[in-house]
Amino acid sequence: GECAEVCPANLLPQQLYWHSRAKDFDKAQDYRLFDCIECGCCAQVCPSHIPLVQYYRFAKTEIWSAEKEKRKSNQARERHEFRLSRIEREEADKQARLAARKAAIQPKPAATDSPTDSATPTDDPVAAAIAKAKAKKAAQASVAETQATDDPVAAAIARAKAKSEAKTATEAETTNAAADTPATDDPVAAAIARAKEKAKAKAAAQGQAVDARPAAANRPTSDDPVAAAIARAKAKAAAKKTDNPDDAA
Repeated sequence: GECAEVCPANLLPQQLYWHSRAKDFDKAQDYRLFDCIECGCCAQVCPSHIPLVQYYRFAKTEIWSAEKEKRKSNQARERHEFRLSRIEREEADKQARLAARKAAIQPKPAATDSPTDSATPTDDPVAAAIAKAKAKKAAQASVAETQATDDPVAAAIARAKAKSEAKTATEAETTNAAADTPATDDPVAAAIARAKEKAKAKAAAQGQAVDARPAAANRPTSDDPVAAAIARAKAKAAAKKTDNPDDAA
């Protein structure tokens, strides 16, 4: 028709119109719908006065909307797949961490070569730690002994230290033995010594009491004024009688 003759892009406007009106957009694209520049020449020469350009625009808009929705659905699908893969990866990492933690918590099997490890039960981590510490200390002691035996100077120093320590201990024991009395070693001798000391103390106390009684008897009664006066009167009377023997007779 005339529309095909006047189209500057050499398209078939009538076929594009049929497929656009029927919403058969794939067929419309087969007839190069997007090559249409929408100049309107076909609509101007159309004997039926059909708005061909509006149908072309409608078809293009629908195709663009479908493409946009398709892109959005593809992006949503990709995001969903990525989320599922991330969740699976995190779950796998979590399971791996749990397995590693369980393996770290579980005690290791005891070695058959070491008697300490074989004697220590593997179910008790505290006992296993104590056994390891003892084994480490024993290894350090053996290393120190080996070094001491390998080095003659260190061995001589160790012997001198041991000798000085033994001498100091002997002197301390001798001092303690001299400080202690022999009665403390023998309980019977100690009891006898205590009894002797008690008897000596009692005898000394009795002697002091005997010596004190004559002293009290011979002590002048100057402390008592009445007794002193009586004594002076008696002495004066005795002296008077001595002076006058006739009066006394």
